[in-house]
Amino acid sequence: MSKHFFFIINPTSEKKSSELKRIIINFFKDLDERFTIFVSENFKHVRELTIKAVELKANAVIACGGDGTVNMVGQILVGTDIQLGIIPIGSGNGVANNMGISNNYEQALKKIILGNILKIDVGRIDDYFFFSNVGFGLEAEFIRHYKLRNSHGFLSYFFSFFKSLNSYKPSKFKIEINDSFKKTINPHILMILNANEQGYGISVDKNAKIDDGFLNLTSISKTNSFTIIHYVLRILFGMSLKSEKILKVQKVSSVIIKSKNKYISLQIDGEYLFLPKNQVKISITPRALNILC
Repeated sequence: MSKHFFFIINPTSEKKSSELKRIIINFFKDLDERFTIFVSENFKHVRELTIKAVELKANAVIACGGDGTVNMVGQILVGTDIQLGIIPIGSGNGVANNMGISNNYEQALKKIILGNILKIDVGRIDDYFFFSNVGFGLEAEFIRHYKLRNSHGFLSYFFSFFKSLNSYKPSKFKIEINDSFKKTINPHILMILNANEQGYGISVDKNAKIDDGFLNLTSISKTNSFTIIHYVLRILFGMSLKSEKILKVQKVSSVIIKSKNKYISLQIDGEYLFLPKNQVKISITPRALNILC
């Protein structure tokens, strides 16, 4: 029996959307498979289209966009048998890169049709799922600046980071690990990693695995701006920070993070979020999402 693939395109431009639609149609013309193409009008519409695809008995839903699009589609598919495919057309593409999915449309389509599935772990923070990472502190401030820019891409990432580095003041967090061990930390960067890449080939912790049943609690202690720049340059050039005392990594199954403020700002898979409360719980659900890769 043929499968029914639903493609949800969250276009970065009309030109890219038209090109991808043409390639999908040509790719399927000689295949005994059904496909439907949806083009989202906005980010919220991605969720609505995914729900519609599920209601129409999709076998697989293909997120065509960046990490934010993958996250939005995946939110609906977690815990189901419906497969998630990815065609990267956004900025960063950390989840796709982590899964070895090509930025070439035809190569990505070939992986989707082959049907090889990896069951990946899914992180959860309150009512939100994440597949790559959650970031607090400087990481959240950096994404906030990035989302305010009119243009996206690596240069926008670069300039947003240095703007946030100039304005961000580290603050303390209380954390509780695995419902037992408690401590107070004062990090410049605090991240919870499910995958080993955060986009553009950037990896804070290359040992994070998307299917090992754990999250990697990763922090870089409060320090001066010059030291942070030094570490960022090492990361950009693919150099390990494992030997650096300033980097702390711990595998966890759950962690509670409490801010000294009355709110928490964070990023989830590259999307900025402001929560009007000072505490969140983050946990892992093993093998909860089926990825075509």
